[in-house]
Amino acid sequence: MPIESIFSYIYRKNLKTNYFTALRELNSHIRMKKFNLRKLLFLLAVLAPLSGLVAQMPAPLIWGTSPFQDSMWSVDTSSYSVANRMGPTTAGFTVTKMQSINYDPVGHDVYIVYEVTGVAGRLLGKMDVNTGVITQVGNLGMKFATISFRKDGQMFGVTGNGQLPNPETLFLIDKNTAATTLAIALGNGADGEIISYNYDDDMFYHWSGNSTMVFEKFPANTPYTPVTNIPTVGVSSGETFGAIYLGNNNFIISNISSQFKHVNANGSYGNVLFNAPDDMRGMAMPPRFAFDADTVCPGDTVNWFLMPGQARDTAVYHWGDGTSTTVFPAGSASHVYASAGNFTTYAILKNDSVGEDTMTSAPIRIFALPLVNILPGADTLICLADSVNLVASNGGTSQWYMNGTLLAGDTVPTLTVTTNGWYNMTKTNLNGCSDSAAVGIRVTFGDQPFVDLGADSTICDGDTVCITLPTIPGETFLWSTGSTNNTECLMAAGAYSVLAMDSVGCTESDTVQLTVVAAPNPTIGTNSLPCPTIDFVANDPNGLSWAWDFGDGGTGTGANVSHTYTANGTYTITLVASNSCFNITVNEILTINCIIGIDNSLGNAVRISPNPSNGDLMLNAILPSATSLSYAIRDLSGRLLLQKSNDDVRATWSEAIHLNAASGMYFLTVKAGEDMAVYRLIIE
Repeated sequence: MPIESIFSYIYRKNLKTNYFTALRELNSHIRMKKFNLRKLLFLLAVLAPLSGLVAQMPAPLIWGTSPFQDSMWSVDTSSYSVANRMGPTTAGFTVTKMQSINYDPVGHDVYIVYEVTGVAGRLLGKMDVNTGVITQVGNLGMKFATISFRKDGQMFGVTGNGQLPNPETLFLIDKNTAATTLAIALGNGADGEIISYNYDDDMFYHWSGNSTMVFEKFPANTPYTPVTNIPTVGVSSGETFGAIYLGNNNFIISNISSQFKHVNANGSYGNVLFNAPDDMRGMAMPPRFAFDADTVCPGDTVNWFLMPGQARDTAVYHWGDGTSTTVFPAGSASHVYASAGNFTTYAILKNDSVGEDTMTSAPIRIFALPLVNILPGADTLICLADSVNLVASNGGTSQWYMNGTLLAGDTVPTLTVTTNGWYNMTKTNLNGCSDSAAVGIRVTFGDQPFVDLGADSTICDGDTVCITLPTIPGETFLWSTGSTNNTECLMAAGAYSVLAMDSVGCTESDTVQLTVVAAPNPTIGTNSLPCPTIDFVANDPNGLSWAWDFGDGGTGTGANVSHTYTANGTYTITLVASNSCFNITVNEILTINCIIGIDNSLGNAVRISPNPSNGDLMLNAILPSATSLSYAIRDLSGRLLLQKSNDDVRATWSEAIHLNAASGMYFLTVKAGEDMAVYRLIIE
């Protein structure tokens, strides 16, 4: 398991035990030559202790209102306890009662049915659940008991038994004006009249009645029938006051006994989840976002946490550094900042109806990492019989490691080394950001040889490169080719390695990659339809550039080119294919005989007049036998300007052609049955 995976696992699971087990597993998987001590130190900080390091995942909040007073509550579903209580307000009035609330999954607003002093009837409004402020939409004109939303954002409402006329009736409600449209009369049960939309089966579920409960469902689209009764199992505990759909055919309902309960789409009631402070009418669960950091170091992971609630959208997170993350279905996301800076991150919900809605934002500051270098240099092989001093950068606090193990007490920039091993050091700056040198130093005591085959090489096919290694007394070599010389000449592409051994058995190896550039091997391919525009293909896997001479004074570049000839004739096509080593030339003979000309015709059967013209001309054909006729006009680049095909079969044709084109030469291709001819057209 790499260090990143161990970190991710500990971070996700919030482990507070198995500290030494995790470190042993980590230590066994670190490559001693290149390891990141900053991540190791961060793991130590995560493991003991973890509490308070990151923000907790926000729990969904279910909001409900009282039909008897001006109070609204939110319930934390992680503990089923009251999280907030407030008295909603609206400009110019006092809120006295609230009948229902629900979340619009398309517009991302919470809507409320409420009453105020001095106004008759129940009102529809939008509410900010964070402040309790209601913005009035309009007067509903009827006593609606509950509202709910279909997945397309259409609001529905059901009137209570006290509404006359139209008690216990389903209406469509315009969420922008509060205007209502009759959908269907329900008329089952007494009191309650609660509906909740099931996203999975596209049905509304309806609770009605007090002592005798009615539970039923009906389609969410016209004609809203049939209405299907659902037998219930378990204890409903009386009249239903509110319901919210959780997914997977499960609901949470509130009842007249001030209880929260689970009930599924088959009518099975569960145990009491929560005893509410009042009978909560209507239920809504807007999505909740939380950002887990305000300051981190480059390479650390930050998270936007999302509990989607009733959202059925895509979540988009803009991280402020030019990157974004899209999550569908809406969920949480993580990000790693590569460099220091101050950024603002945004959490957004996106759907096809309203585009992107910014839900919230959070600032984040990324502190700079310390710069850590170790002398005598990265990847330095030291063969000494005594000791060596390793010197790293000054500033901050220091900690040396050998083979991934902390060296207790070695906390100054200079370390005296007397033992074989891999060494590195981490620096922690005043901002608390830590990093190690990009590459540790291996220290080996003994007469270890040094082998360096140099940088990877590229040669041309047929050339040879020779590598000569310096020698010391008693040193031997073994090449991957089988040679034991200190000089090896290479001409074939591939990876070559050598193992050097000194007189006491110390070994060192190195590898070099040899690339051989092959000569281009082009062949000219052509496609002559539609003549006189010819498509040329180089058919060459080894070339890097291609230069064409089309034999009529025209030239081109590239592996695939097109050229239009303006006169019949025999042309020599020349192609020069090149790469970093070679220039290869090939020729091809091409005959163009498809161009008829201005005054010529195909067997005197086709006439074009006038030619030249201003673009308006006639095509007349008197054919030996009845057949179909088609024609096409192209410019000198081969671009199609006009095309027509006639399915009629006859011997005499007269076609008016209207070409809106600039002055110049164009080609008219006429097909009569299996015969074809190309004419030059002159537009003046």
